[in-house]
Amino acid sequence: LRAFFVLSAQYSFYYYLQKNSLLNATVLLSMGPLFIPIIEWGVLRKKVGKSSWIGVLISLIGAVLIIQPDKGIFSLASGIGLLAGISQGASQVVFGISSKEERADEGILILFLICATFSLIPFLIGDVTWVAPPKWTWGLIIIASLAVASTGTQLFRAFAYQHATPSKLASFFYLSVILAGFWDWVIFNHVPNLLSVVGALLVVLGGVLKVWLRWIYYAKKT
Repeated sequence: LRAFFVLSAQYSFYYYLQKNSLLNATVLLSMGPLFIPIIEWGVLRKKVGKSSWIGVLISLIGAVLIIQPDKGIFSLASGIGLLAGISQGASQVVFGISSKEERADEGILILFLICATFSLIPFLIGDVTWVAPPKWTWGLIIIASLAVASTGTQLFRAFAYQHATPSKLASFFYLSVILAGFWDWVIFNHVPNLLSVVGALLVVLGGVLKVWLRWIYYAKKT
């Protein structure tokens, strides 16, 4: 189940990335933590507090600004971009449940094995176009770096979920939005427009505000 959601998030992210900038794609993917409380409520019947609803509302407004209403808010690419975030949130809920009862390395090995197997099937069925030999070295370096980064991300998340729930750790995920904007500007020379910047800030604000309001609530309660 987790492999299904991870694949859905990654394929949706990759598709949207081909249509838009790295910053916008990362922001929509990073909306996953905002859907976590809602998914936990719907599946695990956990109560969703007012802070979560406020955070989701603010971040959804940010997502609308990122999608750019004047460029077709109801386009296929926009819907797939949002699907990346929803699938990401669902995968983290399943991840949080499974991390309590399984070893991190074993779970990640099974996850990547299933994902690789399902990704290999359409690759073998379709027309395979091999990259020219001179480009293989650089391509392998990128793939190896991506593999190390992806495995490291999953391992660290597994260790974190052993000590806290996904919803409590959600605000830490938004660092990727800031880094994505930086790399998008420096490497790809994509200068974000004003709507994208404001939208990204609102998405981050929604996630941080949710945690901050929850912290105030428990501080007053104790």
